[in-house]
Amino acid sequence: MTTSWIPAPVGLLAAAAFVLVLGVHVWHAAVMVRRHRLWHLLHILMAAAMVTMYLPGDALQIPARAGVAVFAAVAVLVAAALLVSLLQRNRIGVLWLLNVADLVWMAIMFALMEIGLPWVAAAAAVWFAGQALGWASGRFGAVLEHRGLGEVDPPTHPPPTLQSRAAPARISLILAGEVRARTRAGTVDGGRHDLSVRASLTAMSVGMAYMFLAQTASANGMASMAGM
Repeated sequence: MTTSWIPAPVGLLAAAAFVLVLGVHVWHAAVMVRRHRLWHLLHILMAAAMVTMYLPGDALQIPARAGVAVFAAVAVLVAAALLVSLLQRNRIGVLWLLNVADLVWMAIMFALMEIGLPWVAAAAAVWFAGQALGWASGRFGAVLEHRGLGEVDPPTHPPPTLQSRAAPARISLILAGEVRARTRAGTVDGGRHDLSVRASLTAMSVGMAYMFLAQTASANGMASMAGM
């Protein structure tokens, strides 16, 4: 999307940054299991949508209504799964609630492409600015390390299952060595010392906040023109 706040060069740079964010979470989703894999998959979905939002052009790469439908449906599914887990007296973790809110905001982001509500966009910008600070400061990473996704013992790198998969020993050793080289052994996935995830989620939150600011400015501009 090209606007006065998002000229083509800025859009290309932002889209490229979100491709990097997507790559980080694809890698983590590949080596993680269970709740952490799902957690990364949700961030992959959001990062992919942000790539399409920032790509230069007069129109969205994905129809606004399709974006609203996808993110609203995923938000409902995740919320329903959390409710079932809660009814089963399982711990769900506060970060899942943030994820549901983020999915709802993504649906709203697509909706705002057709309806201009600057105060809603401004509120969303504040929300994601707060998340950027949370991940950059390490506070959200600390929450994740203390059952942030409801797990008693959050998985660390390299994951225990990596070396136990039914794969040739040589390949297993190569993969395990690569994981150790990229992330310090014993580091909690997404935790305070997992700099790849913290940096990617900080960048994603900043990019989302900026997109909402651009929507705020666009909606205010349209309102001013309507009043003339």
